[in-house]
Amino acid sequence: MNVYLKKYLKLFNYGLIGAIFALSSFYLIINIYHYKEIRKEFIVNVNNDDIYLASENAIKKIKENIDVDLNKYKGNFTYFEISAFKNKISDCVSALDSKEFVGLKNKSAISIIDMYNLTEQLDNEVIGKCIINNLGFLGRLDKEESQSVDLITAVKKYTDFPSKTVYINMLINNISTSDNYMKKDMINNSSYYYNTNIVTRTLRNGVRDSYGEYVNTYAKASRFIEEVSNWFREETKGAR
Repeated sequence: MNVYLKKYLKLFNYGLIGAIFALSSFYLIINIYHYKEIRKEFIVNVNNDDIYLASENAIKKIKENIDVDLNKYKGNFTYFEISAFKNKISDCVSALDSKEFVGLKNKSAISIIDMYNLTEQLDNEVIGKCIINNLGFLGRLDKEESQSVDLITAVKKYTDFPSKTVYINMLINNISTSDNYMKKDMINNSSYYYNTNIVTRTLRNGVRDSYGEYVNTYAKASRFIEEVSNWFREETKGAR
């Protein structure tokens, strides 16, 4: 009885090992396929994309607007306040003028993995650090701050930004919402199915739609920062 039981258990173990090996091989093949699939590239040419070029022009304009010698500034703000404002805008320029964004000009095609990297940079650097952290306070100027901040107090007193808080908040929310939609859309565009014309078409459409959302969101962000830099240019025109 024990002999038969041992043989039975031995066969069962072999069968279990075989099943695990087969399942592991299946998932390995699927993941190799998936790795290749998400790196399929689809044609894009940003040099003919008016929305991309609009963002590029906005970045150039922002750089020109903040190119000023603050030692000559004689406006309403103190030197430290206006310098802090310039630094906030300068940080935003660095986020906008990223290697990911600029690198699109050297690409003739993009893949889902490219779009993922572009979206991560847009989300973390442009929206997170610039729009929300650096300039988000412009949308809160109609509220009492928990701490007394000299720059915020001065901005409330010497600018018309407080009257635009509703517009600014709507713009910030719109930029963030566009980015959230893009991330969800990219997740849905990732497939574990074997290649068919339908899958290929779905991927192509997904990359196209994600790219469209990306350049549109970038344009909204760059326009907003350009508006802020236009105010900065006017405020510091005597220092040019």
